[in-house]
Amino acid sequence: MNNTLICYVRNIFPPTVKIKWTKNRETIKSDDDPFEKMIPGSDGMFQFFSRLGLVPRDGDIYSCIVEHETLKEPVVRYFGEFCSSAYNSTRGNWMGFTPLGVFWANIYNRDPWDPEQRKVEQLILLAAPSLKLTSVKQPSGTHPALLLCSAYNFYPQDIELTWFQNGQEVTSGVSSTEVLSDGDLYYQIHSYLEYSPKLGEEISCMVEHVSLSEPLVQAWDPPHSLPWSERVKIVLGTLFLVVGLTMLAIGYVKHKKHSAALCTIGQGKLVIMPSQCYKINEHL
Repeated sequence: MNNTLICYVRNIFPPTVKIKWTKNRETIKSDDDPFEKMIPGSDGMFQFFSRLGLVPRDGDIYSCIVEHETLKEPVVRYFGEFCSSAYNSTRGNWMGFTPLGVFWANIYNRDPWDPEQRKVEQLILLAAPSLKLTSVKQPSGTHPALLLCSAYNFYPQDIELTWFQNGQEVTSGVSSTEVLSDGDLYYQIHSYLEYSPKLGEEISCMVEHVSLSEPLVQAWDPPHSLPWSERVKIVLGTLFLVVGLTMLAIGYVKHKKHSAALCTIGQGKLVIMPSQCYKINEHL
């Protein structure tokens, strides 16, 4: 039976990480530069999901090895070494990874009360999603802008994200990740929208989930202040302009003083200056 292992890495910054999968201590897969697959978190940090398809066999030990510049040494997590059986929430049944684990998995799967217990757990553990809108990319030339709508920390995993533009549902330019497990019971999902910003338009993202009495909607509020880099450019430009005008004024004053020193009064009725002359009063 094919299965998927997920190595979930969160609280990443800067968004550069190396991930390596091993099977029985031999490398079988590497994600050396997954920057484009990084997902911004709700706290400004980044997160990443690395997946490995496998067919579980007795005795196989898998590991996910994570390297990052903030770590003194790689972090390693194992699968299969201490886990004899586990409940597969996607398939809705128990799985065994050792002879003893297979034995207990078969007992749990034949227990008619086990599925009912799972349903009760789902009702008790309902968790409403938190919603966040983020600008991933600003428009540039012919390239559109890119918005990200993220729903975090919800349970169970069934959820629906919908984009709206001026009250109308948007389907073109939309792409979404699958529902991603946090590894701690809860889930998250991310949806992207490519669009060309227009004056006065309204963009919003709506999430529907069993934990919500009504859909949760969040409107996109574009930042009114300029990005930091643009503000720095404006401040520096203004500073250079002020310095230039000050130097120009100082130069003009020095020039006027120098011109006044060169002025001479002739024996006639004229005052001679380097750039101009004019009549003086007769009583002079």
